Amino acid sequence: MNTSNEQEFINAFKTSFAKGTFLNVLIIEDEKIHHMALEDKLKKFFFFHEIPFQINVATTEAQAETMLRAMKYEIAFFDMDLHGQIVGPELLKKHLSQVIYPVVLTFHDSEKLMQIAHENGCRDFLLKPFKEKNLPFLMNRFFTYLHQEKDREFILSRYITQDSTTIKELLQIPLIRTNPNPIYICGATGTGKQVVAETIHNLINKENGKFIEINCSSITETLAESIFFGHKKGSFTNATSDKKGIFYLANGGTLFLDEIGKMPLSLQDILLKVIEQKKFRPIGSEIDVHANFLLITAGLEDLDQLIKEGKFRLDLKERITGTVIKLPSLTERINDIPFLLQHFIRRHSSGRLISIPHDTLNFLKQYWWPGNIRELKILVDRWQAEGVNILTIDDIKKLRSKEIAKVHSYINDDLFEDVKQRGLEDVLEQINSEVINHVFLQNNMKARVAMSKLKIASRKFYKYVQKKITEEENE
Repeated sequence: MNTSNEQEFINAFKTSFAKGTFLNVLIIEDEKIHHMALEDKLKKFFFFHEIPFQINVATTEAQAETMLRAMKYEIAFFDMDLHGQIVGPELLKKHLSQVIYPVVLTFHDSEKLMQIAHENGCRDFLLKPFKEKNLPFLMNRFFTYLHQEKDREFILSRYITQDSTTIKELLQIPLIRTNPNPIYICGATGTGKQVVAETIHNLINKENGKFIEINCSSITETLAESIFFGHKKGSFTNATSDKKGIFYLANGGTLFLDEIGKMPLSLQDILLKVIEQKKFRPIGSEIDVHANFLLITAGLEDLDQLIKEGKFRLDLKERITGTVIKLPSLTERINDIPFLLQHFIRRHSSGRLISIPHDTLNFLKQYWWPGNIRELKILVDRWQAEGVNILTIDDIKKLRSKEIAKVHSYINDDLFEDVKQRGLEDVLEQINSEVINHVFLQNNMKARVAMSKLKIASRKFYKYVQKKITEEENE
């Protein structure tokens, strides 16, 4: 094993395997000369790298069955045939959940054999007789895989999803270790952009420094330089003491800039220079300060469209999008709704469990979820507050009529019945009012943003907003 590969293995091991635990290894091999040879080579390898281990050996199918039922193994070596019977693949398939990294032992490396082994869950091969030079490379692949699996487990324990598209996006996160360029998280309101940013920091950068976050829509141009650069006492009126800026606080750690598309152009220029030069100068100071942080930005806007409109710098966009993580809306991954519901229910401080019947779950899957995951969490909090034990469709309609939205699909039996009772014009008027006011509230009552998303004229927008205000005043 050459120096670079050896170092890669050691680094992968240190970051993926907890201290004070043993590496559990199983060898299933009926020929004494082979299992002793493999055991001897493994021991030498583990002793050399100071890795605590425990090796079990099974020489019969019955022994293997017992050992595999008794505990889980990080790595297990399966001989293809035991005492003349091809049982290795079946053993592997039967106990796949008990082994993280299954390796098949064989004299032959035929395509057919490899296909059978892979179909039954094999992740690697080791040819007999064992050559000492091959083992370190195999172990390096094993520890790299173990590291990746622990990363995956960490990420999916924080961002709840079983959607393959979302998981593919999230599994870009571990790659940032070796490519720490700025990350842009793109997704609609409520899709969990901050959760992803915190996950990146906790997985990759937690030991290096703090997680500093700021919402760019809340920054005014007049205060921007003081907020980001900090200032020295007396540098301007009301500067009664030194103040550390965000760039200083984030040094060595992670800086998360949410709603980057709302950042004023003058501030975009400042950010670009700090990214490129990795230094800044506090207001009133004559000394440059080093600034080295992992930059994560997030937004729901199409940055290319903002560039066309002259609201965002092309060169900044190119610098902040080293890695792009796109988060789908909840309606694009409706099969995650049951898992998210259970996650929020179990984590609620009340400790109350809520039963969700099948018809209720289907109803939730039909809803349009404009607030995405955040809206789902709000619903769970309200159900808990109202003491709901078995969630019914009526419970959902009751809360939606109060706080969320009443429209859950474009066409359904309830809508047709409503039209029969009240007439189409009256129903459409209600839909217009609820959708417009909902989008208005979702965007922090910013009229221009809401009108842009709704693609409607200001006259129509203000008509329904004013109507809603008047109705609330008369209640």
